[in-house]
Amino acid sequence: MKTYALTKFSNQNRTRRNAFPQRLSGPLSNEQKARLCILAREGYALAFTDQPFADWRHEQQELAVGKASLCDCVQDDYLALKAHFQRLAGEEGDALRTETRHGTEDRRVAMRKLEVECAARKLALSYPAAICRRQFKCALNEATVKQLWMLVFTVRNRRKK
Repeated sequence: MKTYALTKFSNQNRTRRNAFPQRLSGPLSNEQKARLCILAREGYALAFTDQPFADWRHEQQELAVGKASLCDCVQDDYLALKAHFQRLAGEEGDALRTETRHGTEDRRVAMRKLEVECAARKLALSYPAAICRRQFKCALNEATVKQLWMLVFTVRNRRKK
């Protein structure tokens, strides 16, 4: 019996579909990496350590998101890293706001997509709000992230452009 080796037929050099900075799974942009390094440098100035800056930053990144390199971090990690380095730099208020924003990021993305779909079809937000009340028995602002995404696809499929 003859056996065949499995090989990949995909183009390895082609960028992934999700490798866009705007997506939550996309890589960090250079501006975001620069901002994080600036915040890390400010936090390092206040830290009592004899470690070199690069080692200290990698250690702190590992503590914050479980990834030691900024190259491994994705958009979903940005706000958590920013809040961590803001806290180390002594900016407690900004860190709290950033953490709050990070906690509601999925909901904000889903809500924004719903607004875009309604605008593309020249609909008011009252249309998905009525669907939400009828299907999920709750107001639009009380809907879960999953319910918001279901509304996005409902609006997209029910009324074509």
